[in-house]
Amino acid sequence: MGSRHIDDVFLGWSGLEKAKYVWQELHESFQINLQVEDIIAQGEVVAVRYIESGKSLKAFRGYAATNKSYAIVAMEWFIIQNNRIYRHWGARDSAEQFRQMDFNG
Repeated sequence: MGSRHIDDVFLGWSGLEKAKYVWQELHESFQINLQVEDIIAQGEVVAVRYIESGKSLKAFRGYAATNKSYAIVAMEWFIIQNNRIYRHWGARDSAEQFRQMDFNG
């Protein structure tokens, strides 16, 4: 998987299959749980703020599993067109997530 694939996912231009791959990788490695705190919708824009928590259970992109838990605040921003997600962006503090799971490097 090249960096362009990952860049497209995080820049909001990827298709569903690319996004599914990233979320599957995150879920398998960290057993992610999302607790929605707020949803705001106006026109074609939907914003979601949630608490993401999980635990390092499987190696992830060169980091060994640590069995340590994490919890961070994260946000997602969606553009909806024709009843489908047209674009998507997310903001999360991965550095804090990695610190809590004791990923060094």
